[in-house]
Amino acid sequence: MTISLKHKFQSAIPDVGDPTIVQPSNWNDEHALVQATATMLGRVSAGDGVTEELSASQVRTLINVANGATANSSDAYLLSRANHTGTQLAATISDFSTAADARVSAAIGVSVQAYSANLALWSAVVPSSYLTTAAAAAAYQPLDSDLTSWASVTRASGFDTFAGTGILPIANGGWNANNAGSGRLNFSLPVYVANIAALQALDTTKDTVAIVNAAGVGGTFIWTSGNFSTQIATDTRQGVYVKATAIAATAGAWVRTYTGPLQAKWFGQVADGVTDDQAAINAAISLANFLGGGEVKLAAGTSIIGNGGTSGGNAYGILLQSNVNLTGCGMYVSKLKTKDASTGVLVTTSFAAASSNISVADFGLDGNQAAIATQALGMNLWFYNCTGVSINNIYSAQSVVWSVRIQLVTTFSVQNIEVYNPAIRSATDALHITDSSFGTLSDLRLNCGGDDVFIIQSDTADSHDITVTGLAVVGNIGSVSGVGVALFNSGPSNRAMYNISIDAVTVGCKGAGLGISTRSTGTLDVYNVKAKVIDNGSKFAANLSVVGKIHQCDFAVISKDAGTQPFGATADGTHIIKDNRLYLEVYNPPDASVACTLQGTTWDAVVHVDYNPLANKASQLFGIDMWADHSYVRCNLKGAGTNLNVRSGASSNTFDIIAMSGAVTKDINNLSGAVGNSFIGGSVTGTVTDADGSARFYGSRQFEGYGTASITTDGSGNANIAHGLAATPRTASVTLLGNVAYAIDVQTVSSTNLQIRLKNPATNANVTSTSVSVLWRASL
Repeated sequence: MTISLKHKFQSAIPDVGDPTIVQPSNWNDEHALVQATATMLGRVSAGDGVTEELSASQVRTLINVANGATANSSDAYLLSRANHTGTQLAATISDFSTAADARVSAAIGVSVQAYSANLALWSAVVPSSYLTTAAAAAAYQPLDSDLTSWASVTRASGFDTFAGTGILPIANGGWNANNAGSGRLNFSLPVYVANIAALQALDTTKDTVAIVNAAGVGGTFIWTSGNFSTQIATDTRQGVYVKATAIAATAGAWVRTYTGPLQAKWFGQVADGVTDDQAAINAAISLANFLGGGEVKLAAGTSIIGNGGTSGGNAYGILLQSNVNLTGCGMYVSKLKTKDASTGVLVTTSFAAASSNISVADFGLDGNQAAIATQALGMNLWFYNCTGVSINNIYSAQSVVWSVRIQLVTTFSVQNIEVYNPAIRSATDALHITDSSFGTLSDLRLNCGGDDVFIIQSDTADSHDITVTGLAVVGNIGSVSGVGVALFNSGPSNRAMYNISIDAVTVGCKGAGLGISTRSTGTLDVYNVKAKVIDNGSKFAANLSVVGKIHQCDFAVISKDAGTQPFGATADGTHIIKDNRLYLEVYNPPDASVACTLQGTTWDAVVHVDYNPLANKASQLFGIDMWADHSYVRCNLKGAGTNLNVRSGASSNTFDIIAMSGAVTKDINNLSGAVGNSFIGGSVTGTVTDADGSARFYGSRQFEGYGTASITTDGSGNANIAHGLAATPRTASVTLLGNVAYAIDVQTVSSTNLQIRLKNPATNANVTSTSVSVLWRASL
């Protein structure tokens, strides 16, 4: 900057004379002093002396002001509280306490209550005084239970012992060490976490209740002290027991709270048709078994099941364990599907040790036949070496070998099973029961295109005491000649099959509708077996092959639209069929068919054949083609052709001819090689002389009657069946045909009729004005 100076005195005399000397104007002119920018005049040097130019920093040092301290801000900046830092004690504000007390009193109508002098007890106070500000660190004083005076409370007890006051403790403002450091705990409020990992990371000194807010695995967990090392080791998928990250399993665990079944989704089941869920489901089953048993619930959807291990050398997917019930959301809603050929058996039990009390219900099984066609043991469900098994509401499809197999099982129940198994290869069965006993089966719908559809078999142990009702078999979806209902006694030696009852309907089987076979060596018995089959369109209505002994059995087969040989039976020369009954009713066989062929050399059986081809069938071969000995054969033969053909060597038989109405002259043929046969009743024509001339006829007499009848009950629930015998029968029985939920029995027997009565088994009330079909038998 520039500073101008003028002399105080200025002369009015003009300059004159010598210019080199001082002139008056020299006093009058201003004198310019030049100073550096941003400086001041003064002295910073020690002592007196010439005036100096001072810098801004030197000036601030002289007046003890920091750099920028004199900078000004706008009014808006200075008025904003956010721009001010630092704190100020309330005690330095002159009217703070007065103003604060006034606001509290105005809000709650009370004044602040002080501690006593030693801070141990509340100062004496009456309700009218309430609270005071006489001392620092004052707190609200609770009222007693009747709200008339202050409760007596010591400082040491804190706020957590205000019994009966209804006042909740203060979480963080309490002075007692017993007060928790978290309001969430004082109020028993859980913390929400996103997943199991977040649950594991919680500080259990502050959080003891947690809610996992995650799909599938979500739920409420409680921190529980104790040694949970075994539970955590068993619960490999942390469905119920979860280890805290920073705490040993011996000290505690997060434990899920739940009621009802274990949900497989807690253990990681996704059921999206893509994810392999076998580990999750197996983990849930293992924990249920560890806990002593219970239900494991499958989620809705399709679970892919990969290889879960091996049992008995067989790869499996899901391993069932004792006392565990595996259930789904419905036989068509929850599904387990084989992943690939490595899975082997989709669901099975342990081969290492016996299992007990296991059930499966309400889900489907998909063997994924297309993906595991090379698997030699691709089964859907295999119970092995078990006691107490229940199978209910199960759908099984697409297995490579057996769809459902029950082997070495004692006491089992199978109900409402549907099998669709289109595989066309040998040993592909829908339901296979082997070496098992004490079972009940009902409402079975089996559709199989491979080998035999329904089998009861004795192999290494006896199969016995098995009842089957409501069995529907379809076998026409494949090309292998399988049997609809098969009884196989195939053990190496001394095995038996007994006390078995089967009520079935079969359709379209490539082999027999009913097949009974004892096909191995040894003393093999099949006895007290009753099988009633209504067959539609099978190649054979029934087929009986004997290497062993079949006795005291009762087989009833009604064949509609039968194949070329509705019934064929053979026996070798060293074994017998004894004390059995066969009721065979054949409708509409094709041309060139034989209704019943009996072969063998040692028979003792009662056979009833009711042969009813339609009128347009002109070339039937035989009603009965008899090769066997020692049989009592009852014939009701209506086909064209030769009704009865007795082969050479068929001897010692009794033929009870109920009726013959053939279209040709020979009702009985080829007796030239047979000896010792007797004929009772009927109109007999043709060659009737045995080789030894011993054929005998006793006239028209009927000793036993069989048949089916459609009846309608009267107002008392009764109906009559005409038996057609010459006298009053000594024994009579009647059985309902079809899946009918009634009970029926014979009330009275007369010389002409069987009076039967139909009842409701649940109420024991008579069922009136109702039509049913029955199978009846009466004997003199």
